[in-house]
Amino acid sequence: MNSRTTTNRPASRWRWWQRKEGKNEYEENVAPTPRRRRGGPVPRAGRVCRWQRGISRNGGNAVAGSIDTTLTGSLTINKHESDPQSIAGNILGDPLEGVVFQIEPITNVDLTTEEGWTTIEAAYAPQPTAAPILTGLTLGTATSLTPTNASGVTVEDNLPVGAYYVTEISSGPNIITAPAIPFIITIPEPNANGTWNYNPVAYPKNDVGTVTPTKTVSDPIDGVLGLDKNVDWTISAPLPATSVGYTEFKISDSLDPDLTFVAWQSVSVGATPLTPGTDFSVNPTTHEIMFLAPGLLTLNNALEEGNVTVTAVLRTTVTEVGAHTNVANITVNGNTIPTNEPQTNWGALEIKKVDSENTQEVLGGADFEVYLADTNGDPTGTAIASGTTDATDGTLHFDFYIGSGATTSMTVVVVETVAPQGYVLPDDPTYGPFTITAGSTVTASTVYETIENYEPTAPNLPLTGSTGTMAFTLGGLALIAMGAGMMLVRRTRSHR
Repeated sequence: MNSRTTTNRPASRWRWWQRKEGKNEYEENVAPTPRRRRGGPVPRAGRVCRWQRGISRNGGNAVAGSIDTTLTGSLTINKHESDPQSIAGNILGDPLEGVVFQIEPITNVDLTTEEGWTTIEAAYAPQPTAAPILTGLTLGTATSLTPTNASGVTVEDNLPVGAYYVTEISSGPNIITAPAIPFIITIPEPNANGTWNYNPVAYPKNDVGTVTPTKTVSDPIDGVLGLDKNVDWTISAPLPATSVGYTEFKISDSLDPDLTFVAWQSVSVGATPLTPGTDFSVNPTTHEIMFLAPGLLTLNNALEEGNVTVTAVLRTTVTEVGAHTNVANITVNGNTIPTNEPQTNWGALEIKKVDSENTQEVLGGADFEVYLADTNGDPTGTAIASGTTDATDGTLHFDFYIGSGATTSMTVVVVETVAPQGYVLPDDPTYGPFTITAGSTVTASTVYETIENYEPTAPNLPLTGSTGTMAFTLGGLALIAMGAGMMLVRRTRSHR
């Protein structure tokens, strides 16, 4: 930001102009550099305009020697997201909770002397928009401030008179892409009306990024017919570049009851694969991934170069039909963000074969083929499944992968190719079409169809051992006996 040049304005006019231009003390803004007064010294460029105009040897402004060193002061920090429309007294960015600052006293600066103030001004002179140069300054013991509250405010009381170096050391549960620039605060600070303010307020800003993780599901890895098939869920978390780094990164996934955890197939930062047990741990019960120190180091190093995506692939086994959804949660620095909700859809068809005259009689041994149906409800392509009805209960069950996302139904037709023994195929052995829809329960996801077969009967014919056969047999025997008797009589007569 370029410095403005201003003519000699009264102190009250200076403060009005400063607010109008949106300049906030201790923010990442540069105080204007006044022009040389005719016949006077050149004012020093500094970070805070009050240091330039607020200290003088005369009574027009605050006098360094008038500071009461027996008093203590306070520092209030208001932490908000950066907003270009913010001005002093009207901070528009959302407050940031949980951000931690530390202050370090500058022990070799005496604010009761003009030399002390010029030393602080000199720290900003080389780069007014950057952090102060600490060369020649001695820092004392650092003190961490209480994390900012829900309003983005933290207050440090009982600060002795002096200058303090303030830095942001933790972003808390915020995805901060760049920390606030370190700054120097003084207790007290000079007011333009010649008085001192022992309770200054600072408004350091942050640029905050967002994380929008996504999740997708694959088709079954090992076939579309039957259950106990594996599907992969891919979780992607694009992270904004940051120089702050992350202190926490987790991936959790609460599985649908009909999905069984198999393994995390892979976890990577950009194109760099991570090693389980070294870069991240996996909870044996919840299967949650937590980045360990080496994994966080890999992540933060990558984020210093630019945006990066963390990708994890989870494999599960589908154990039952239905519409199975799955949501993962990404936790970054205490912020938990859910993914979208992908869905894998499965359905079933169950055929029961019975006798047409007695539907309580189940029939095994019937062969069927299943085809996808065309728009007319006719079979198309080659069979996608086939099987034979069970001899015990006459059923034949098929489980199908239907699709993912909004693809929740499929339409099929069934063709009977072989009838049970003793039964005949109908003139048209095609049944359907049947629409199978993945639902919230097994029953809702299954089509049940009973198919009958006809058992033909032949005309009644005489059978061996029947009454008619016996009569013919007895008649024949009687005729034979009569013939034998007549032959015996003739022989007897011939011998006489």
